[in-house]
Amino acid sequence: MDIPAAVRGSSVPLRVHADAPVRQRSTRPSPQNAARTITLRSCGEAQALPVEQIVYAEVFDHELHIHTADGSTYCGRGHLSALEQRLSSCDFLRCHRSYLVHLPYVVGLRRYRITLSGGAALPVSKQNYLLIQRALAAYRLRTGRPHP
Repeated sequence: MDIPAAVRGSSVPLRVHADAPVRQRSTRPSPQNAARTITLRSCGEAQALPVEQIVYAEVFDHELHIHTADGSTYCGRGHLSALEQRLSSCDFLRCHRSYLVHLPYVVGLRRYRITLSGGAALPVSKQNYLLIQRALAAYRLRTGRPHP
């Protein structure tokens, strides 16, 4: 996926469109080779961001920040709930009212804190801690990933 250098690694305003579906694209019709992307808009241009590269998303002061595996951050106006809805079938979990985490990047869960493979630690909602713990355990059981 080619993301322009002007956008990659910088905080460029991007907009996640609620009507932009997470769609599958592939060179062959095989589901194993399909790469899911989410479309973002920046300065009138549409950018495709691979869903597999999204580590987590956060919102503060009404600004959405999407953090990727390569260390880039994409930000702009948007609602975390719209992004959550778009990514609901892609192993994302709302761990806090301000955070949406991609489960393949989770390496640990301790009381009220999720640790990610890049070292970031995200807060976990106290009232939903047990639900999050069960969802993470179910994901690991389904995918065969060991518990840390």
